[in-house]
Amino acid sequence: MRDIPPLKMRPKPICAIYGRNFWGLPGVLRLVLDLEIGIHESFFEIGGDSISAMQLVSLLRRDEKFPFIQGRDITRFPTISQLSRHLSQSDLIDVVCNAEQGNLSGTFTLLPIQQWFLRQEYEVHNHFNQAFVMHVPLNTSYRAVEQALSILAEHHDMLRCGFDMVEETQSYHQTGRRFDVVAIDVQQVGSLENELSRLQAEFDIEQGLLWRAAFITGSPDGKTRLWFAFHHIIVDAVSWRIIADDMKALLSGSRDLGKKTTSYREWVSAVSGYGSSLYAFAEGHYWDYVLSLYNKPYPIHQDSTTTTFVEIDKELTSHLLHKANAAFKTQINDLLLSALGSALAETLGQKTVCITMESIGREVDTVSSENQVLDLSRTVGWFTAVYPVAITHYEDMADMIVHTKEMLEQVPAKGLGFGAISKRWEDMPNVVFNYLGQFQNTSDESECSIIDENTGVEISPLNFDGLALNINGAVFDDQQLRFSVVSRLGEATTNYFNSCFKQRLTQVISCARSKLQNRPQRNPGHTSLLCRLNPRVLGGRNLFAIHPAGFGVEAYTHLGHRLAGQVNCIGIDNHNLRQPYEMTSSLQKVAGLYTEQILHFHNNCLPSTLMLLGWSMGGRIALEMATQLETHPGVEKVHVFVLDTIDFSLNHHPELSKGNDEPKQFSAFVYHEQDIAAGELSQLQSTNTHIHLFKAMQIHQALTNIGFTKSTLLQHMDNGLPFGKAKFDTIPLHETNHVDMLKTKETLDAISNVMLTL
Repeated sequence: MRDIPPLKMRPKPICAIYGRNFWGLPGVLRLVLDLEIGIHESFFEIGGDSISAMQLVSLLRRDEKFPFIQGRDITRFPTISQLSRHLSQSDLIDVVCNAEQGNLSGTFTLLPIQQWFLRQEYEVHNHFNQAFVMHVPLNTSYRAVEQALSILAEHHDMLRCGFDMVEETQSYHQTGRRFDVVAIDVQQVGSLENELSRLQAEFDIEQGLLWRAAFITGSPDGKTRLWFAFHHIIVDAVSWRIIADDMKALLSGSRDLGKKTTSYREWVSAVSGYGSSLYAFAEGHYWDYVLSLYNKPYPIHQDSTTTTFVEIDKELTSHLLHKANAAFKTQINDLLLSALGSALAETLGQKTVCITMESIGREVDTVSSENQVLDLSRTVGWFTAVYPVAITHYEDMADMIVHTKEMLEQVPAKGLGFGAISKRWEDMPNVVFNYLGQFQNTSDESECSIIDENTGVEISPLNFDGLALNINGAVFDDQQLRFSVVSRLGEATTNYFNSCFKQRLTQVISCARSKLQNRPQRNPGHTSLLCRLNPRVLGGRNLFAIHPAGFGVEAYTHLGHRLAGQVNCIGIDNHNLRQPYEMTSSLQKVAGLYTEQILHFHNNCLPSTLMLLGWSMGGRIALEMATQLETHPGVEKVHVFVLDTIDFSLNHHPELSKGNDEPKQFSAFVYHEQDIAAGELSQLQSTNTHIHLFKAMQIHQALTNIGFTKSTLLQHMDNGLPFGKAKFDTIPLHETNHVDMLKTKETLDAISNVMLTL
């Protein structure tokens, strides 16, 4: 792919495809990224991120041509050319979000991030805020701001929310009052910072409003400012942009903010359902494994807290945002975490470091279904997802970037499920990282825009969080990437870390620049879906583990460790997750793709004995792969380890098929995976193929909820699977259920014991 030309060299992009001229797409993209963009340039490679993707969706939906666009469309079709073709399809389903409308009221439970906050042992829970300052047009009056804020509070229900800290609930409150704005003349106050800090210290989670606004005049530059402070429990950084956009519209004369998107209450319910779903249980293995790599909190100095800044200049920032991602097909967090992980590993003297990541948490595609389409593009609230990641240090920066990217690709649902499923907040790493994205201002001084200025004390200094490092980064209107580093590592160690971090950021950019300059002509080539789950044993046998439905190979982390030194456990990751532009719902096609992965691994010269393993749907794919591999030249024997795969589709066991009638409560992506699971299995033709079915003899509540009983499963010891001419044996696991089987010692020991006999 060519380098992105300088802004002045770029032609105006035109996109006319399938007879429809989508002039709107380039214009909206320019508003979001503040760049001209060619029709074949990837949104994520030239500076887009998850936050700006949400902004893009929100803006496009305001156009009558794109009311049905969804966030996943930007991920799957990141260029104007691809997105235009997708949106031009005549059979594209008009997806409608049936969100709650009107002035909401009522009590509901908390989102995991809110639960985490209320359970922290802070001295002053009431003083844990977020604040920002924005320019407003010079002719803006106090009265106009007051009216705008009243409309804002009516539209965004979380701005009228109160909390019960004991019961851990929240309630929408009705309000018809005019919202009071604090008027501040900079010339009349002794210290603007002190005044803003005083206002932030007055919040009360249970008794009062949790946000304030101030109309600031008299600044030396003559500009008028609007200051906002919100308790963090009701907003996040994405909410800032939503509020700023709404204020721009309201101060321009609009009195209608349009239809509401999915309410916070609806999202809480959806995430709760995700956390208790059958397929979400697979994530527990992944989170347990990552946390096992974090041995103990990094050392801190209790009485030494410093706030410093790490920044890179405009030229480096521009290259990082708009060019560097093209080198390794990365997104911005891949590069930032490569630099951070390398710097932290050097500072702490560790090969692998663990970090608590913060993401926007608005992963609607994870929990949306055919019956419930969710849209959070214009919903105010605290949606942040926090989750642990483990970063391994590599001396070569190119290796560092590639491995960090692969690690992040394996994180399920961008961390959404950690709070809903694991809830092991007390075990989280005490280094926190968050990239807030770009806050681009317009050159038109009449426009409302967020600016990087002092907002007062946002969090009480009495709220000790036990963190060694808290790192937050963003790009503001000065077009420089800047990180604030709140540290308790001590002055000398903090300075050393800051120096390392800046050097590594520069190295990441230099590495990407070199890669782009020396990159050969693009070749479609082979995309590997293989990843090692344990250290390689030279001369050892290879076991290929196929992912379960809806997830990657993270489910096999415990198994990989258990088999270390015994076999090389190699995961075959989820094609539909890793290749979102080329997804398939065909069992035979998926099996063929994964068979090609094995052939490529062995350079088309397969060993005489092959071993495949799959849990749940992964077992079904493994069986289909066996039908393709058993006849391959050179293959004499195929062993398939089937971990409690249940065949719902076979007519000769109709009582098992009622599992297909499960209520549609999972995500659209999971249903796509279930289409693969429903495909008809081919018949195994070789008596040299041996199926080892590890059958769970206990039944989990998640299965009883969809109509299964223990007696139903136990009367069919083959789980309804067709084995054709293959040899078949069942290994009963008497203390294990389907959902938890890869966590139990019984399962891991049984698999290991069978392998030792082969």
